[in-house]
Amino acid sequence: MMKKLFVTFATLALTLTIGTALAFADDLVQGDGIVNTVTDTPAVDAATVKYAGKYTGKKQDVTGYTATVKKNGDLFKVSGNKKKSATFTRQLRMNSLKGQTLTVTKKVAAVVNGKKTTIYWVQAGTIQGWTKKANLKFKSTSKLNGASIVKYAKQFKGVPYVWGGTTPRGFDCSGYVQYVYKHVYHVNVGRTSRDQAALVNSAKGTKVSANNAKAGDILVWTRGGASTAYHAALASGNKKFMQAVQPGTGLNINSSYANGHFKPSYAIRVNLNKLPKTN
Repeated sequence: MMKKLFVTFATLALTLTIGTALAFADDLVQGDGIVNTVTDTPAVDAATVKYAGKYTGKKQDVTGYTATVKKNGDLFKVSGNKKKSATFTRQLRMNSLKGQTLTVTKKVAAVVNGKKTTIYWVQAGTIQGWTKKANLKFKSTSKLNGASIVKYAKQFKGVPYVWGGTTPRGFDCSGYVQYVYKHVYHVNVGRTSRDQAALVNSAKGTKVSANNAKAGDILVWTRGGASTAYHAALASGNKKFMQAVQPGTGLNINSSYANGHFKPSYAIRVNLNKLPKTN
């Protein structure tokens, strides 16, 4: 009888020991990205976290700013038919990149897991992929790069003039200027040509002769001071400029005042550090 009880207790002790070990092991692999302390590998396979989605807009180049991690979302790779039925597969969680400066080079409107968003292509060393806008905190570069402005602005060639227009569906003159600066540098240069002309009245912009305008400068036409401005455009260098002109025309990226015709009143070289930030 005693021998039988001893075997029973021994069996029970072994069962409890195994159960405790299994429970401890289970604790190690539960949750998002908890690391197994024995193998030092992610316990949750990132490649198993997938969402359905698609691109809903055209991929655009973006330059002029960097980003840091704002929220611990996912860094994705995208596969499949991106415009109809794509798969967004997690590569890692954004917190693993916290403290690093991320290079941002592209963006596209998308639907991920049933929700509309804008995703950005970011890179940190050899790590790169797409992540949602909400996961990033943007920072404008302090130095104006005229080539970045021109490169981004030229893609809207032929977009129709729409009075009051501020999107690629249709621009008016100042709406075009505002949109380009907003998306290249995440700053607001003002909504109207008068707002933009008035940048020279503060530390936000420096007044420059139209003859000395550089690529990326804002050009304005006035009947006197900034309060009389009636047109704005973007300089592309060598007295050429890009503009939304008038109803019935498309956006022109190769206008010129080299022969003195339609010469701007002055140019504005903006101070990026003094302008209001946008996202």
